Amino acid sequence: MTPRYIARSWHVPPQTVVQALGLAPGRGHPEPLDVLARKAGIPLTRAIAQVRAAIARERAAKGDPARDRASRP
Repeated sequence: MTPRYIARSWHVPPQTVVQALGLAPGRGHPEPLDVLARKAGIPLTRAIAQVRAAIARERAAKGDPARDRASRP
């Protein structure tokens, strides 16, 4: 999945996902998450964890933790 697809699926701004991955804002990132993780030199599981944590923070900041699927096991 691309950062944009993840953001749309989880109903968060795309910059939430982009920032979680340490990517440059404002640039398109059409590569899937596994490719971006490999380019960044981090394990895919760590990239996923970073994105999930960012989604949870975004949801908590909006006061909408009930919709936070990212915190589920």
